[in-house]
Amino acid sequence: MKAGVDFPGVGVGVMVLRSDGKFLLGKRAAASRNEIGSWTFPGGRVELMERLEDACVRETKEEFGIDVKVERLLKLINHFPPKERQHWVNPIFLARLKEGEAKILEPHKFSEIGWFSLQDLPAPLTVNLQELFADIKAGKIKIG
Repeated sequence: MKAGVDFPGVGVGVMVLRSDGKFLLGKRAAASRNEIGSWTFPGGRVELMERLEDACVRETKEEFGIDVKVERLLKLINHFPPKERQHWVNPIFLARLKEGEAKILEPHKFSEIGWFSLQDLPAPLTVNLQELFADIKAGKIKIG
């Protein structure tokens, strides 16, 4: 049985903010679980008995080699990737960069990374990020 395919999986997303207000996004590589070629936050599947916040810290360190301080939950999203028959419950957290220089440590998952502002979002974004950014732009969610 496989999480996200045979039963709903839980995968965190981490909106990592730098001191200049820009946040980290990675472009999904060919071996990604879903939405290949789309831009997304660091994050991934929550392990058994792992706190959501701890998964945020672990995944961000594994994928990009940076340390973060998780601040709060931004939004809980039912993530149904459009081309794949998958179901993920995706809590997205706000975190601040504590230290480190972001680099791709899992090239099978990410082909590019960058720091972006709300005014210069890359395309395409994953469906869950489209939903989150729409709520931020509409003033329903505050990140500052």
